Amino acid sequence: MLAPQHSTVNVIDCAGEIDKKKKKQIPVANLGLLDEPVTPVERSKPKRQVANTPSSRKAKSRRAQDTVAENLQQLFNADKNDIKPTPMDIAGIDIQLSNTIRAIYPWGHEVKNQEKLSIWTALQQCESNANKEQLKPCLVFKRNRTPLYAVVLWSDWLVVQQELLMLRNLVPDYRSPP
Repeated sequence: MLAPQHSTVNVIDCAGEIDKKKKKQIPVANLGLLDEPVTPVERSKPKRQVANTPSSRKAKSRRAQDTVAENLQQLFNADKNDIKPTPMDIAGIDIQLSNTIRAIYPWGHEVKNQEKLSIWTALQQCESNANKEQLKPCLVFKRNRTPLYAVVLWSDWLVVQQELLMLRNLVPDYRSPP
């Protein structure tokens, strides 16, 4: 008896489920030995989940704001009332700073947690909100499974670098281990 020239196999969708409506004819030679089971090829990357509802989008953004606020609280050893995320229904900068913190940290943050970010629109919003508060603009952004990034004006970054150099010169042995 001759082996069949074609065999019918089930089509597996991207979630690994058998699509019962679709069947595919493939040459038997591509199956290898007829006694071996055919296993589906797994996807190399899982499908990205995207926040689809307004509430899940707000929650995603809120998580990034909370992270930035907590990082700044730890940096300055500040109370939660000195540095806190702005509630979602209030316009303006995304991280509220007390006057004590503003005196030593003059940055107005716009925090974005989006898969696709229009950098120029976000920068414009950041500059507008920071200028209203007489703060320097700092755009903080991320997307799923990536770290936070910060964008500041080049001139502001140079000033920060200059201040760091001056501080290092005050402590001549900053490079030597303790």
